Amino acid sequence: ISRRGFLVDMERRAEIQGALEEEIKDHLTVLNDNGYVPGQSGNNKVLQDYLLRLEKRFHIQLPRTEKTGRVQTSEEALRSVSDNVADDRFLNAFKAYAHLSKIISTYLKEDVIGSDGRVHTRFNQMLVTGRTSSSNPNLQNLRRWRL
Repeated sequence: ISRRGFLVDMERRAEIQGALEEEIKDHLTVLNDNGYVPGQSGNNKVLQDYLLRLEKRFHIQLPRTEKTGRVQTSEEALRSVSDNVADDRFLNAFKAYAHLSKIISTYLKEDVIGSDGRVHTRFNQMLVTGRTSSSNPNLQNLRRWRL
């Protein structure tokens, strides 16, 4: 890390991306078996129908959006669902797929890395709250993952 950006070990980046893509394949199998195929239309309906079935099966009330009344599918909302149905294969596969895909697209794709081999995030210092933030990409939002 320097003032010129975060230096990226391109071999390690490719290795990590490959490992995450392999892990994604396992999750995609579970998603596809339930009719959810990323990149195709109709996935939101598949997810909504599945969440409604979970509500009935476990006698729980899932958080709804104010505007449409549909079950919320944000990461935070799905985390609350997991508290009630922790062992659900589809839900766990969906969350893992979304998380791993985000890691790859935000931090590991080569287009995020500059020609100098560095990620050039933007640090926004001294916000109204007195804190700093990071953007393009937000490196403060980077979570740990296992390999």
